[in-house]
Amino acid sequence: MISAYEFDASPQDVALLRNISGVSAAAHMPFIGAVGPAFFLKESMEEVAAIKDIGNYFDRAEYIKWKSFRDTDDARYIGLVMPRVLGRLPYGPDTVPVRSFNYVEQVKGPDHEKYLWTSASFSFASNMVKSFINNGWCVQIRGPQAGGAVKDLPIHLYDLGTATR
Repeated sequence: MISAYEFDASPQDVALLRNISGVSAAAHMPFIGAVGPAFFLKESMEEVAAIKDIGNYFDRAEYIKWKSFRDTDDARYIGLVMPRVLGRLPYGPDTVPVRSFNYVEQVKGPDHEKYLWTSASFSFASNMVKSFINNGWCVQIRGPQAGGAVKDLPIHLYDLGTATR
């Protein structure tokens, strides 16, 4: 099952994941969801990228319920992916022109909140489908050379005033 929901590490979301894992285990059906910066108690993915030691980061008290959930047998049916993925380029004459009228989407460079983002769980699902098409199983989904790379994602180039970024 593929979910569009973005989980965090709150007790409510951990309880929800625990319930979903029970259903998934009973059905022998993996569940794929996503996590965002709130899972790491951060406001943005840029802040998440700045975490120095991610391994020890989960030793904090805020993750006691999360670690308890991870120790359950049913947790193996839960897969969480990140980061979010740019869904499309902004509308505009230099990116994706709108034919019926002159529309320019107001996206200014590094302000990430103005972009259309999609869940990484859908990118993961697309790789599962590609693997199934290629060999009849959803197994070639790990590593950049073995089917795990998500290709042809949109990349928005913008000018910061000094050089194109």
